[in-house]
Amino acid sequence: MASSGPTTSDAVSGRCLIIAILVTLLGVTGTLAAPWARASQGDFEARLNEAAELNITAPWRESQAVLDELRPRLAEATIEQRARFELIEARNLILAGDFEAGLARIDQLLEQPIPTAQVLRARTLGANAAIVSRRYNRGFELLNAALAMPGLEQYEQLASELLSLASYAYALVGQPELGLEYGYRAIDLAREHDTERGLCVVQQRMGFNNKIIGRYEQARHHYESGLEACEDTNDELVSGIIQYSLADLLRLDGDLEGARALFEQALPRMEATGFPNGIAEARLYWARLENELGNDEKVTELVTPALSAFTESQAWDYLAEAHQLLGEVAIRAGRHAEALEHFEARLAANQEFQDLDRNRRLAYLEVEFDTRFKEQEIELLREQTRVAQLEAETQRQNARLRWISVIFGLLLILALALWLARALRERRHFHRLSQTDGLTELYNHTRFFELLEEAAARVRRDGKELSIVLADIDHFKQVNDRFGHLVGDEVLRHTSRVLKEVFGPSALIGRIGGEEFAIALPDAGLSEAAERVEQLRKRLAGADRRRTDPPVTLSFGLARLETGESPEEMRIRADEALYRAKNSGRNRAEFAQST
Repeated sequence: MASSGPTTSDAVSGRCLIIAILVTLLGVTGTLAAPWARASQGDFEARLNEAAELNITAPWRESQAVLDELRPRLAEATIEQRARFELIEARNLILAGDFEAGLARIDQLLEQPIPTAQVLRARTLGANAAIVSRRYNRGFELLNAALAMPGLEQYEQLASELLSLASYAYALVGQPELGLEYGYRAIDLAREHDTERGLCVVQQRMGFNNKIIGRYEQARHHYESGLEACEDTNDELVSGIIQYSLADLLRLDGDLEGARALFEQALPRMEATGFPNGIAEARLYWARLENELGNDEKVTELVTPALSAFTESQAWDYLAEAHQLLGEVAIRAGRHAEALEHFEARLAANQEFQDLDRNRRLAYLEVEFDTRFKEQEIELLREQTRVAQLEAETQRQNARLRWISVIFGLLLILALALWLARALRERRHFHRLSQTDGLTELYNHTRFFELLEEAAARVRRDGKELSIVLADIDHFKQVNDRFGHLVGDEVLRHTSRVLKEVFGPSALIGRIGGEEFAIALPDAGLSEAAERVEQLRKRLAGADRRRTDPPVTLSFGLARLETGESPEEMRIRADEALYRAKNSGRNRAEFAQST
């Protein structure tokens, strides 16, 4: 804060006055500076809190006005206050429809040393904005980074909002059951810490999750509960989203008049927030209803203003649906040329949406890219050959024939080399597939027992021991039924990795059934095998169990190759021991009975 001394025509008098003021200031600096700074800091915090409240309860321009007022004073703000300022402004950019600028601001903030709570808030806001704007790769990158943060649930409302976002995101990518699981965790957390704002958001997302899988009664319950919570927190944006989502649900359930009444409340509410994406979505939802009722004029009035918002936000699926509705209206009105334009626009938007959707199938895209690249290389080589042939036509006949012979010779050699390389690659690939399990990369049933026969012959010749361990994942069917086959496959892969680490490179490890594994230990007796089994059980139950993993235990049967016994007989005894372990309560090891 700057000030200037008074000016006078009497220079001596002026200098004396200035000296007197300076002496006075020097005497009181220690007394006044700190209280002034604290008062200024407190005023900044109060205004920042006001901006945060307006960011939820009022159109975004009102909170932005407060931020613009505070901007000249950012130098006096703490790190935490500057981070909050940047997050509120990033949310305003997003609400204004400028997702790219909002996400760029969040990325810049995450590069700075900010408090952990603000990191969580920034990642959650960024993931939400990226997913809403169909930037799925960036959205899931931020979402997974936030979910992996330690001590997540100590942040109460922030954690509730993050889990509810995870619920919504997993529903979008075809995992509604996992989405519901995250959603119920978010509801419990919001209720535990009495955060109405958290309940407002998570109930809206849980309504969406249930709606897309056809659970309309549950969806309606969540929407109505969310609307009540949002009204208590004056969250106009989420209240409006719930209203038009609930109205669309009523339409699906056949309550058309109730749906229209809600739409008439929701659209003005969304328009007051100034959120272009939400306004456009509300218009499209309402247009669905009017299309069913045959109100073509109303459909056109609702959908036409939404086209630009869908285009700017790259909401291609909504844009395609909007052009479909307008095309149907044009058909009914006999405007066939206009209808054709809308249907062509719908096809283009659908293509864009499909391109975006394929981002979730990265492995497939990699294969497609590699294949197309090779095709382009071959086509380029063919074009070069044609050019060389045309140039050779201007030369003498013998030179032209010689060049053609060389070119075709090179092509033949290249083709043979490519064919041989492909044949060798496929041979190695099929050889590997014939010996290993594709999911876990362990030996398959046939190869494992072939190697067991060889190991048995070797230890008999050398006079050493051979032990076998049969392991079966307990209640694996329940894991598949509850968490889905993708999680079940990851359980099998994770178990296989831990098996390799615990039993080491000298062991023979195979997947011999759906959830059954076999481990052969050359040069090891039953005591060593039992020690390894106990290490495995501790690993799976302790350090190697991630927070998001379902609980996994195994039952074991152990046997040692006895004199005169075949490997198959040893396996049968180990299998009997495994069944005893299963029948004795699971999550335990049993030794085979001696012959």
